[in-house]
Amino acid sequence: MIKKLHLNLLFFLLFFFPSVSPAQQPIFPLNKLETQGACVYTIQKDHAGTLWLGTSDGLVSYGQYLSRLTSDDLFQKSVNGIFVGIYEDNLGRLWLMEQSNHYVIYDPLTNKSVSDDHIEGFLAEKGIPVRYDFRLISDSRRMIWVYKGHDLWLYDAAKGRVMHRRLPKSYGRIIGMNAVRDQVLVATEHRVLVT
Repeated sequence: MIKKLHLNLLFFLLFFFPSVSPAQQPIFPLNKLETQGACVYTIQKDHAGTLWLGTSDGLVSYGQYLSRLTSDDLFQKSVNGIFVGIYEDNLGRLWLMEQSNHYVIYDPLTNKSVSDDHIEGFLAEKGIPVRYDFRLISDSRRMIWVYKGHDLWLYDAAKGRVMHRRLPKSYGRIIGMNAVRDQVLVATEHRVLVT
C-alpha cells in the first residue's frame, strides 16, 4: 500500500508539475525588424532611441516611422551605398562609413547630408587635416574621435571645438579605438592607452 502511494505520488509529480531541463530553459525573445532583403552590416541606436541599420541598400531607420535612405539620397556622387559604420555626434548627426572608407555626415532632422563628397574638406575646416583612410568612433558623450597614423583628434560638434594629440612614434601607429562606458581605449602597435 505504501509502495503504491509512493508510485502515485511520483506519477503525480512527474506529469503534473513541469520539470526544467537544460534543453527546456526559457530563451530571450527576439523581435524581427524588416530589412526588405538588404544585408545588415552595422547597427546603432541614437540618443533619441531610433535604431539605425547600415545595409547593402543604404541607411534604414526604425523609430516612429520607417525610412530608407540610400547613399544617393545623401549626396549625388556616392562612391558606394553600403554603410558599414554609424557614429552619432553630440548634435544628433550620423557619421556614416561606407564600405569604400568614405564618410558621409547625415542630419536626420533635416534629412540632408551635412558634408558633400569631400568630407576631408569639411574636417579640414574644423582643424582636422586628414586625407583618405582615416577612422573615427564616437564615445558615450557623442564626441567624435578621428585618428590616423600617430594623430588623434577629439571633435566636439556642439561647441565647434577640436583637440589634437600626436602620440610619440615609439608607441607605433594607432591601429584601433573603442569607447567603453566613459572611457576611450586607444590601441597602438606597442601600447594600449585609456582616456
